[in-house]
Amino acid sequence: MNTLGKHKKKGLEGFKKFVGSLESMNEKTRIKVVQVAILEDPVYLMAAMSNMTDFGYIFNYSSEEMQKIYSGVAGGVQTLLFALYEHPQEQEFLNSLDDRTRSSYRDEKEYLKKPSTAQIMTARKSFLASMRSLQENFSIGSFEWNLPSDSVVNGTGFDSASSTGEFELKYDDGTVALSGELEKKLRVGEWKHYYPNGQLMAEGVYISSEKAGPWTFYFATGEIKAKGEYKENLKEGTWEEYDREGLMTQVIYKRGKSEI
Repeated sequence: MNTLGKHKKKGLEGFKKFVGSLESMNEKTRIKVVQVAILEDPVYLMAAMSNMTDFGYIFNYSSEEMQKIYSGVAGGVQTLLFALYEHPQEQEFLNSLDDRTRSSYRDEKEYLKKPSTAQIMTARKSFLASMRSLQENFSIGSFEWNLPSDSVVNGTGFDSASSTGEFELKYDDGTVALSGELEKKLRVGEWKHYYPNGQLMAEGVYISSEKAGPWTFYFATGEIKAKGEYKENLKEGTWEEYDREGLMTQVIYKRGKSEI
């Protein structure tokens, strides 16, 4: 259980890079990372997710700044074509670019085949990555970060805990985020994880900080989201997974991988 550890060691820089990495991931990968990180440290993850932005944020910048963002993207006009495909602000972005780029864009657009959703999203993430890099270098206007406390950014909420005994981590407003028992800094026994609204998120048993035995996960509204068993921190056997309407699907896992 150390998805966030390397980011916490780098403090504020690590926090910002984690936000950027979440933004650049494809949806499937991001879901997997979030599912692990939210149990590791829900306060850190929620703070990171609250700072995530999307391709549309780029349009807050001036024409000169948008040109800089485009210049930092690999793939040139091809990436631009994918990123702006059927985007309502296509012309606004083009107006910010130099004449040569606009001309190349129009020429290549005539022969453009419809890109896949994955190609569009990958291209837009490339622009986000360029934007984040320029923000950190102060080459374009800065981003207004909504930063949590230093103890969250640096992970000192865990570091300052007693190595053995009952442990609670809280959100900034005092709501309990997770609670359970530590033994030599490792999670043991029954633990409960909570959403910022106080609703139970997950409950189950840890053995040496690895999930084991029965676990139940909940939506933020209280309904069951999934339940099943873990073995050596990986889903194992038959799990019941529910959608928001309560429809259940049985999924068989072997060492964390579904077999359907």
